[in-house]
Amino acid sequence: PVDAADCNENAEALFIDGANGVCRDVRREAGRGRADGGALALGFVVAVAVLAAWLRRAAPRARALVVVVAASFAAMPGAWALGTRRADRPTALRDTAAVPRALHDALRAHAEAWGCAEITVHGCPSCEPVGRLALAGLRCDHPAAIELHPGAFDGVCEASGAVLRCGAAR
Repeated sequence: PVDAADCNENAEALFIDGANGVCRDVRREAGRGRADGGALALGFVVAVAVLAAWLRRAAPRARALVVVVAASFAAMPGAWALGTRRADRPTALRDTAAVPRALHDALRAHAEAWGCAEITVHGCPSCEPVGRLALAGLRCDHPAAIELHPGAFDGVCEASGAVLRCGAAR
């Protein structure tokens, strides 16, 4: 499973939460009234109020400069995450796309070798979309079996007759 520390930093997290999604562990805590950042939020509100009062008296050029500087500071965490940490950053897109592609190719090859396949997902919710895509268009009466377990995105699958196992239960 993806934990909050790896939020959107790997391909599995992108499949579960989407590129701009709120990550799973953070989402679980939503709406529970946590006050961890209460003092920080209060300080921010006070700082904005003081800045707004000062801006009313400041010259138009000073106001514009303050707004540009504030917007730049506000954008820094997001720009840093997009440029260095997230799995969908420009420098990692090829590697991020290769992870589900390898799983897809293994599933499709097994399904085509047996005519079709039926997927069973065991604790790997992010594997399901890849499996559906891999089996798109294949229909038959006696499908082979594919089992997707946690760790299936590692790309290592083991075939045993008509059964393909990917992930931790190999």
